[in-house]
Amino acid sequence: MNDINSALRPEIRDLPTIGRGARSAGLLPVQDYLQRFGYLPAGGYVRGSLDGDTGLGLALFQSRLGLEVTGVFQPETRSAMAEERCGLPDLEDGLDAAITCPWPAAALTFGFGVDGPDGSSTEDARNAVRAAFTTWAEVVPAEVREASPGETADVVVEWRPAADPDRSMVGGVVAHADWPGRCSVVTIALPKPLHFDATEHTWAVGAVPGALDIESIALHEVGHLLGLRHSSDRSAVMYPTVKVDFTARTLRPDDLAAIRSLYPDDGRPRPRRS
Repeated sequence: MNDINSALRPEIRDLPTIGRGARSAGLLPVQDYLQRFGYLPAGGYVRGSLDGDTGLGLALFQSRLGLEVTGVFQPETRSAMAEERCGLPDLEDGLDAAITCPWPAAALTFGFGVDGPDGSSTEDARNAVRAAFTTWAEVVPAEVREASPGETADVVVEWRPAADPDRSMVGGVVAHADWPGRCSVVTIALPKPLHFDATEHTWAVGAVPGALDIESIALHEVGHLLGLRHSSDRSAVMYPTVKVDFTARTLRPDDLAAIRSLYPDDGRPRPRRS
């Protein structure tokens, strides 16, 4: 069985250009990446060959990320695959969609695990995550709040090893969450995860050289918990790849359009933020 739970980002980053019909062991991590993130169905393609199915997967990836669509592995594609990114797939069965299922309850509560990130105080990190939940709370018709002491949270926020047993973050994945209810790819049961990679990335509050901004990544992952998929709009919070020394803490028009299509405005006042 192929292990597609690791993006193998260093191996992808060092690959040369590979054209149609070429055979190369270097294509294996590229095919694993395409399969992992929804661009290449399992089976049917030739491992280590840039065959027709792999070329179609590359073309889908290039189109989705706004690259020149060639269906071959070239420098621009290599750079995009080498970027840090979210661990959830971009496509489902090769199909593009902005939304999945809405959160099924009138309230969404979150809590924190024991461990925090290295390089940032635990309370600063938690405040950054709280700010991300608050941003979404202002645009959805549900109560979004931190669980009270002793209350079981719907979402548990944790910093986990990259080899997270529920969904690996090895090889360039910075974090993962899950989608609601029957749309889940991690667990249908509660609590849902919001997991940050604690071993392969450096975390900070704000734009810090060499580090990822906690609030920006949390904002993206909470969008998934509310039912949003990845966006192809590079300016959107829900775009799948991320940058170090950078913040993205404001919902963009594409994010707002997607969340409003999933949670239509019924004219009632929004719940009070906690």
